Amino acid sequence: LINKRAILQHKVDQSIKNIAELGALPSDVGRFANVSMKELVKTLGRCNEGLKKYSHVNKKALDQYVSFTDQHADLINRKKELDTSAQAIENLIKTLDQRKDEAIDRTFKSVAKNFSDVFAELVPSGKATLVMQRKRKADKAPDADEDEAAGADVEAAGPSSAILQYSGVSMKISFTGVGEQHL
Repeated sequence: LINKRAILQHKVDQSIKNIAELGALPSDVGRFANVSMKELVKTLGRCNEGLKKYSHVNKKALDQYVSFTDQHADLINRKKELDTSAQAIENLIKTLDQRKDEAIDRTFKSVAKNFSDVFAELVPSGKATLVMQRKRKADKAPDADEDEAAGADVEAAGPSSAILQYSGVSMKISFTGVGEQHL
């Protein structure tokens, strides 16, 4: 009796395992509850015969579709992350470029002030200034007067109004304090 019970329990466990491997059962599974086993086997045979017509169809297509759809969603999310990162990097580059330009301007102004002070000590009646030579990308070589005006305009309008390139430094020197000589 114990042996028979163990065999039956094994069959029940095996049946539960087989049902679990089938996956989700259709919602109309209840209509087969009162059908005899003989009738169910006949219906299964007809279904298997009908399925033989579709043997050339890729049986893994649904699994592949689901897998590729998941990969597609992952790639779209990754692209969004990369786009966000790229935007953050571009913003960082703009900020660093702005800080670099501000540091160059600040350093040049300090050097120009010190140059004027030292020149005034060396030549008491003289006057000297340093002028940063700048050119816009559209212009090829503006002269020093235009650079001073352009520099003032750009500083007033902000660094994003025009992209400046530094092309050199010129000196305005007057030994007598009356006329100016450009070097």
